[in-house]
Amino acid sequence: MRLNSSRETREVAAGVAATRTGRSSAIMAAGTLVSRILGFARQWLLVAAIGGFGIADAFNTANTLPNTLYNLLAGGVLNAILVPTIVRALSKNRGKEGTDQVNALLTLASIILLGMVVVTVMLALPIVMLYGGGMPDDLFNLTVIFALWCLPQIFFYGTYALLGQVLNSLSSFGPYMWAPVVNNVIGITGLVLFIRLYGTAPAENFDTSTWDAPKIALLAGSMTLGIALQALVLLFPLKRLGFQLRANFQWRGLGFRHTGKVAAWAFAGIFANALMNLIATRIGSEANGAGNLAGEFYPATSLFGYATMLYMLPQSLVTISVSTAVFTAMAYHATQNDFPALSEDYLKALRLSSLFTILLAGMLIVGALPLANFTASALPPEQAQALATVLVILSLGIPGQTIFSTNTRVFYSLEDTRTQFLVTLPAPVLTGLFALVARFALPPDYWLEVTLIGEPLSLLVGGLIGLALLRRRGISAHVIRDASSHYLRCLVAVVLAGIPAWLVLYGVFEVPDENYTIADTFFSGFIRSLLVGFIMGSLYFFLTWVFNVTEVRDTVKTFADKVGRRPAGTATLGENERSAMSTDTSATESASWKAGTRNVFSQSFADARQAAQDNDNAVKVAAEESKLTVKIVAVGVALVCIIALVVWFWPRPQATTANETLDLSPQSELKVVPDAAPAPLPIAGVTSISGKNDGWDNAEMAPLAIDGKPETSWRTDAMRTSTLVDGRGFGLAINLGEAPVKVRKVIVTSSAKGGVLELRQTTAQDPSGGALLGSLPLADTVTYELAEPVETNQLVLWSTEMPTGPGGGFRLTVSEVQVLG
Repeated sequence: MRLNSSRETREVAAGVAATRTGRSSAIMAAGTLVSRILGFARQWLLVAAIGGFGIADAFNTANTLPNTLYNLLAGGVLNAILVPTIVRALSKNRGKEGTDQVNALLTLASIILLGMVVVTVMLALPIVMLYGGGMPDDLFNLTVIFALWCLPQIFFYGTYALLGQVLNSLSSFGPYMWAPVVNNVIGITGLVLFIRLYGTAPAENFDTSTWDAPKIALLAGSMTLGIALQALVLLFPLKRLGFQLRANFQWRGLGFRHTGKVAAWAFAGIFANALMNLIATRIGSEANGAGNLAGEFYPATSLFGYATMLYMLPQSLVTISVSTAVFTAMAYHATQNDFPALSEDYLKALRLSSLFTILLAGMLIVGALPLANFTASALPPEQAQALATVLVILSLGIPGQTIFSTNTRVFYSLEDTRTQFLVTLPAPVLTGLFALVARFALPPDYWLEVTLIGEPLSLLVGGLIGLALLRRRGISAHVIRDASSHYLRCLVAVVLAGIPAWLVLYGVFEVPDENYTIADTFFSGFIRSLLVGFIMGSLYFFLTWVFNVTEVRDTVKTFADKVGRRPAGTATLGENERSAMSTDTSATESASWKAGTRNVFSQSFADARQAAQDNDNAVKVAAEESKLTVKIVAVGVALVCIIALVVWFWPRPQATTANETLDLSPQSELKVVPDAAPAPLPIAGVTSISGKNDGWDNAEMAPLAIDGKPETSWRTDAMRTSTLVDGRGFGLAINLGEAPVKVRKVIVTSSAKGGVLELRQTTAQDPSGGALLGSLPLADTVTYELAEPVETNQLVLWSTEMPTGPGGGFRLTVSEVQVLG
């Protein structure tokens, strides 16, 4: 029986495509997984190198600008027009003509990318103002300098996408997903060198004075170098495939009149999505500025960046891997107006992606805090909790994101970017509404979190609108019903799997607090994350099997068949095909995206022999790809182990604690002692002092320094520099009553660190005069013990060398003052 039916031909083709898609998706997912593991290591080193708040916000704002601007100005346009155009060019003519057309497209796109780099570098100041205008002046200036180093990444992001799409069109999917491994290795190397030269930074780091040209160049330059090599490494697989890259300026006949309209609507859609990110980033920078002014930590830009890296893992690991493998087939079927095949491509991508992304979304939500402890263990507990909260909010949108992203691929394959623009509109609208509510109705510590609620809502709304519109464009109704049923079963399974994981996680394990070291926090987060993954993964796949999810059922059946099968013989397929299978024989097979039975029909001897030869070739290719994948995974794992050992055994600077004895000078009358003598003297009152009477001493807060409550503090406003000159300075005047008393010891508790705090026997009118009784750096507890008692009724704590405040910036902070006699 011959394959005369177009339906039968399509089903056989779909079976072959399913095998290739699964293999290609696995190769891409493996590359993405190794890259993400290295990315987590790089992120951990970045937090250690520049902290998690302050300088980190400046760098993350600058370093995300190239990717944001590329996606805004070119990314969606390239996806919308490049892949369909390349598919048409290569499908019509695999020879010189098709190659010339692709080279013409690449030449034009490269020129556009170079122009984008020139323009954005020239406009770096207003661009940074748009995204990070809420930062303090010194951080803003540093962000602009970082941006000048990072903006050339736009060209290499575009080059990476261009070369990757050509490889994908040639059915070579692995290199595109493995190339980011190179980027992460370069980034990790740069950060290890950075820490070696400049040491680690506190979690809240606002000191810009130490950032000279070499320091900036090492940090930002290594990141740009990584992106460049990520793109250029794709030249090697292209050369191996025989594709010759050359400049071609013959742009006529490429159909730009049509693609111009497609590109315009694609740009509009990407602009709408970028506007959502702009709103969130700007709100983050506003929160950064508010936190710097108030001396408090508020979730800001860098926290948004860290959470986004974790939140994007399901999409990059699963959705992009699957949809990229299917996209070329989608584009081909769209150009052939084969809507039944396009519907099958869409359903296959959506079912396979959502099966894993829904599970990963549940893991991120339940295990948000362990993941924060694991991937950013240098963050204090308060910041880790804030990171977990942001991650939970974003992760709620992952199921909707999977629908939205898969819909986008279909619209792009149909070159219907106008409809894609319409379904993207809810994103900036909802995010903007939540941002307005947060900014003007809530305190700053809620600004970012409330703003981000709009993102998962917009993805869900846009995804559902896209489903309805795809039905009108020709996607089969049964596809929508099948996808809805699949989603419902997976969502129920992940909720049921998450409940016991949550109970075990928070009912058995202790949450790391400030008493945990960075290493303890790291390993605690790692163990708890593994536990969440094991419990939820096991229960989820069991429940989806119970709920009759086809993909899980087929995998279990295939595994069971392989385990129970006898060793196969060595006969060559096709040599005895007629004796092995009669024309009346029928069997059933399950497809991963369509339930039911299908007839397996025999072919003629010649057809079977050709199929056997094709199968042998496919097996050889698969074996070569598998060997290459194993080698690359082994190299990636080895790199991770080496980097982990280097980081673990790297010498760390030893901090001096407040309770250590300091030998200030041979004539010093003071020393820091571990315990305070229990003989407090009454304090009649306390007033704040400002050397220039500029009002930055917050006089109304001065009584908080003697209220007996360590959780309350007097503090100055934040300064941009630590050294105050021209008579400027800040302090507290302590009134011990009308009659002089003998003072032996003064104890100051503070949340500020460093600087110099002087103890003087003088008055508020002359804070820098009188007898200097002691001069010590601030710490949690500082004790001035006098060698001889001093009889006085007035003491002054005075500083012209400002310490680093708890929220960053340079400010004097005093929680409690005790005078003992």
